Amino acid sequence: MVGRPYYRLPKGLSGERNARPWGAFTPALNRSPTLPNYNRLEIAREYYGAYLSGDRNVLEERLTDDLTFYSPADVGIDRAKYFERCWPNAKVSGTFDFKRLVESGDEVIVTYESTKKDGSRFQNTEVLTFRLDKICKVEVYFGWDL
Repeated sequence: MVGRPYYRLPKGLSGERNARPWGAFTPALNRSPTLPNYNRLEIAREYYGAYLSGDRNVLEERLTDDLTFYSPADVGIDRAKYFERCWPNAKVSGTFDFKRLVESGDEVIVTYESTKKDGSRFQNTEVLTFRLDKICKVEVYFGWDL
């Protein structure tokens, strides 16, 4: 096959029958061959976008029924309490400027700078834990005012 790179075994072990295409032995990172590939970074963007648009239905679809939410102000609250305590922030949310959006295993780590509608600004880091394509845990680490 012309143009395809091949992995060659160390000297003394090589032979055409041992040649393998690059990546033949490399498993896909963070993915199971039996599960669909979920774009968790996009789901994370949708999560924050729901606060900007005021569309609670997005969160209703993207959060598991057994969601657990952690922050210094709310330690281990359930989904119902999350909507009661956190969803009212949708009325004051203005923008989210993502500084870090990293997928690591079943988690997406997000650092953002946010500007509220009143012009005040702050920075937080959050860890969103996924079960398949739904968020099952949110950990908020408060940053500081900007």
